[in-house]
Amino acid sequence: SEFLEALDKPTKRYIADQERPRRGRRAVWAAAGVGLALAVATIGWLMLRPEPRVLNPNKVVVFPFAERGLAAEDAGAGYDAALMIGAALEQTDPLKWIDARPRVRAEDLDEDGFVTAATARSISEHRGARYFIDGFVRTGGDSATVVARLHDAAGDSLVAQHHLSVPYGAMPLHQVGVRAAASLLPSLVDPGREIDISAIVDRHPAALTSWLQGERAYRSFRFAEALEFYLRAVDQDSLFAQAAIKGAQAASWLDQSQDAEALLEVALARDSLLPTRYRPFARGLRSYVRGEADSALVWLNQAVEPEPEWAEAWYAVGETYYHLLPAEAPLDSLAQANFEAAWRADSSFAVPLYHLIEIAGRRGDTEPMRELADRLETFGPDVRTQAEIYLIMRCVEEGPESVDWSAAADQSIPVLHQVGWSLAAGAYQPGCAEAAFRAILDAPDARSNERWGALLGLQGIHVVHGRVAEASHLVDSALVAGTAYARALFLVDGMADPRFAEDADSVQAYVERVLEGDWDRVSASNRWLAGVWYCHRGKDAECADVQRSIVRTSVEGTALDAALARSLEARLALHRGDTVRAMTRLSAPAPAVRSETLTWDLAAPMAADRLLLARLLAARGDFPEALAAASVFDHPGPNVFVPFVPASLRLRAEVAEVMGDRKLTARFRERLARLDTEAQLGSGP
Repeated sequence: SEFLEALDKPTKRYIADQERPRRGRRAVWAAAGVGLALAVATIGWLMLRPEPRVLNPNKVVVFPFAERGLAAEDAGAGYDAALMIGAALEQTDPLKWIDARPRVRAEDLDEDGFVTAATARSISEHRGARYFIDGFVRTGGDSATVVARLHDAAGDSLVAQHHLSVPYGAMPLHQVGVRAAASLLPSLVDPGREIDISAIVDRHPAALTSWLQGERAYRSFRFAEALEFYLRAVDQDSLFAQAAIKGAQAASWLDQSQDAEALLEVALARDSLLPTRYRPFARGLRSYVRGEADSALVWLNQAVEPEPEWAEAWYAVGETYYHLLPAEAPLDSLAQANFEAAWRADSSFAVPLYHLIEIAGRRGDTEPMRELADRLETFGPDVRTQAEIYLIMRCVEEGPESVDWSAAADQSIPVLHQVGWSLAAGAYQPGCAEAAFRAILDAPDARSNERWGALLGLQGIHVVHGRVAEASHLVDSALVAGTAYARALFLVDGMADPRFAEDADSVQAYVERVLEGDWDRVSASNRWLAGVWYCHRGKDAECADVQRSIVRTSVEGTALDAALARSLEARLALHRGDTVRAMTRLSAPAPAVRSETLTWDLAAPMAADRLLLARLLAARGDFPEALAAASVFDHPGPNVFVPFVPASLRLRAEVAEVMGDRKLTARFRERLARLDTEAQLGSGP
């Protein structure tokens, strides 16, 4: 109305001006022109303005309750009440809870401690939520009171309000809060519907307290602390399925698969106590923990399909692409897309930011890396996460020489270990990774598993740069130090780069002398390494002998053993000229392998087979499939992939050139050129 009144003013001014002497015609037409232009602009704006955002009536933002007159020991009860109400909403289909706390700042509160109405509406509208809940917790004298209020963000109105008073100390304040808010829930679904939140409120009081502490830590990216509280909650109340599923999530993010699987079994044994959408989600997580990549994606996509704004589900899909090897490709891009979807779905869920920072750092995208790190910092992540991010950012932005790696090793070798492998993936930042691995190997207090990880990483980088002498020196040093398994690295090196074939032959000769043909004395993985090298060198009889030994012992063995036997069968078929059979065997579905096995085992990722399959696809003219197969070597999971990166990049560059994709060809050749440049610089043995 004010805008229309302003449009009318030029006309009024024109009429008044007629009484003024010597008013020029140019001024009159100018005034009329302004009025016409503004009118046209207004009509255009009214026609082209965006439609108001439709707010979802099933989405409810919950704000931390204001606290009044609380004793010191009750501080934080307002947020605890909000967490409990959120859990109750999750139990009430089809309602969805949105935690508002990460978006609320001190300046958003009024003098009574409430989030201002304008801020509450703004946050709700931004998240697409029709309703929001706020309230206050108050103690005084011998009573405790909670007032819960339900607001309509679209109508800017108070829908319902309920209060509950109990004798102080009769029950925890968060319990008072959720019981007060429970009376509001029928207004959101069906006024005649009975709301059952017993799965939350009927839990053991001590378990609820532990769960709330876990929730606080989980939402602040402190997973180790959160897992401890969730485990305690389940121990205090074995029927607390919600605590079990959240604990499993925390454990899986920490790569503690045994704890994760145990908690998932607890949750699924009582899945009737879980919110409906968590049931396929829990099954997907269980498949993920067991290494059943494709099965995990089926369940997790079933969970996320009807819930496109469920950040944790998107993140779990991303984790499956990031840590396992499902059949789809390219895995690194799919992982990134799902982490970004999780962050878009819920910017209060900080978990995806860490992997997005890693991805940006590996690729040298310093600006988005810095922006993401700034966002994560607002959540207050644990000290270890902060240290890892600092080292990644410092090295990527300023180079390996800018970091005091020895001091970093003194502070935390596990942090340095994670940083090294994060930057080694895809051979994107080999200089930074090499510096981290060297610092671990130089650290006197490094444990054997940490030294092995650093040895594997540094050896991979030597292969990436073609440093044959340095690689030999490194393995010899490891053998002197008592790491006998280091010899196996040369078999991997030979498969990745023909310049290492002589060292691989010497290892094979040593193995033959020690075993004297009794292959059953070593694991199927070690046999597979030897068998692949036999086939690689054209010794089909020896390769077939190893293959038969794996088949013989895999009758009661694992799916991985059977896959290793198929691998050697494929190579033998290829040598007989049966390419179809070879490709069928190489393309068979991968066995279920847990992420920790994929990370460290030299055989389980079957790197040599993946490169061979990509080459066969390219030779057959299946260029997109060849690119997809070769792209797996950018995956951050299997550490044994690193030495195969240059060979895969050369293949991808050749295929992209044949396809006529100049941009893609240039990208692959640029990565190869960077590796060659670093190889020429060298850093000594």
